[in-house]
Amino acid sequence: MRLGEFLRNNDLQDPSPTHPVSFRVVGKNKRGEDFIMEANAVFAFVDEDKRTHGLHTARATLRPLYPQGELPAVELSNEQAYQLLLHALRDADDPRVQFAENVDQLKRALVKPIAERLYAEYQKFVGEEFPDVVSPEQLAELTNDAEKNS
Repeated sequence: MRLGEFLRNNDLQDPSPTHPVSFRVVGKNKRGEDFIMEANAVFAFVDEDKRTHGLHTARATLRPLYPQGELPAVELSNEQAYQLLLHALRDADDPRVQFAENVDQLKRALVKPIAERLYAEYQKFVGEEFPDVVSPEQLAELTNDAEKNS
């Protein structure tokens, strides 16, 4: 079966997995005072088109700050992580909906250690769902699942 046929037969497939995450966010109340609260979201996969778009957007965002020089690697890496998190973090009640409206909102809500943890956790989630090498145990489990579903 070709890719197009797989994609057209998506009614037969289970929904793409998500991964729940909890983290603290910073906000401002009506009086302009900072507050902290616990947030719940889920990770959803970011396809290559969105990921690549995020990489380009990160560069475009930083370019005006460094019009004639190299973009600092740390700042570029941070901006790319926020761009990815914008697309990966989804509403816990409806994973079709982005958790944050835009990158600026996400940056205002996340302190750096939380953003770094979320980025690492997303990478782990993807690695677990799409491992580079399938272990013999995983192969046996996949084979059993396939036999049950056929």
